[in-house]
Amino acid sequence: MKRIHVITADGSSTIRWINTGECYHSTFGALTESKYIFIDQGFSVISNKSPLRILEVGMGTGLNVLLTCCQAVREMKTVYYHALEPFPLESDTWKQLNYAEQISVCEADHYLEKIHTGKPGKVFLLAPDFRFLKDTSGIHEAVLSPDNYDLVYYDAFSPDTQPEMWNLPVLQKVYRALTTNGLFLTYTVKGEVKRNLKSIGFAVEILPGPPGKRHILRAKKTD
Repeated sequence: MKRIHVITADGSSTIRWINTGECYHSTFGALTESKYIFIDQGFSVISNKSPLRILEVGMGTGLNVLLTCCQAVREMKTVYYHALEPFPLESDTWKQLNYAEQISVCEADHYLEKIHTGKPGKVFLLAPDFRFLKDTSGIHEAVLSPDNYDLVYYDAFSPDTQPEMWNLPVLQKVYRALTTNGLFLTYTVKGEVKRNLKSIGFAVEILPGPPGKRHILRAKKTD
């Protein structure tokens, strides 16, 4: 399946699948969207925990990992980050990403290269006190320990494109993997997703969205 490089409205890169037209990020601003949803409404809300354990479903371009790493370094936080991505980007694709030009407050170019070239299946230090595991398993196959993650970035493709990523058994698996009071962040507020999350036991919040998106979803595991 062919992927092409796209520049979004805030000047940052994303990737588009040719066959579906689906983008990894909002065309209104890849960096703006990721920072708002996953850092501002997720990491910054729960970052008082140490160490902080994060699961990402759908690593894609690595932007969420990169932003989290930069924020953790800035705040001197200890983080363990487990990223699922069964379809890693080829080197000629990720090397076109311009995040290092957009993020000047940390060693973004160095971190981005390590994200994409690091050996899958092996935990390594992406930055001091930031342990990173790149896992080429999909969410259905991934081994997730119960009560293990404080924060989940659920950044899979949309429910219309990948409905199997949003069904009840998958979301139940993620729920079990979260700690009590752990947070689940995603960009979609589709009715079926909200209903599934509530039926599992999540307390669901609908929050204002970033540019180009009216709302996003944050859910908390309350038991």
